[in-house]
Amino acid sequence: MFSSWTDFPNYLNKLAQSHHSQTSLLNSQRRQLEDDATLVKATNTHLENQLTNIYLEKDDLHFKLQQVLFELAKNREEFSASESLLQTKVQTLDTALEAVKDEIARGFVDGFSAALE
Repeated sequence: MFSSWTDFPNYLNKLAQSHHSQTSLLNSQRRQLEDDATLVKATNTHLENQLTNIYLEKDDLHFKLQQVLFELAKNREEFSASESLLQTKVQTLDTALEAVKDEIARGFVDGFSAALE
């Protein structure tokens, strides 16, 4: 340690300098850790906000999708009703066309028969 009592003050001085140096280093590391912790906390807050926004956007898109599916189902029902109505009208027109054809054919036969008599 020290060889004489006269070296004792030098030893204490070196010990104090070493302690001061270590304390400065520890304080510097503590400040760096505090800065890192602040940065991590800010990053975590930012990521939580982004996640919240993503959830809100997901909910909004899900709501819009539900509306589109509802409209699609409604339009499908309206289309089916329209298609059924059109089929009924086509059948009615087909029946009327057949009746007109029969009437024309009868009129032609009647006219031809009258011309022959």
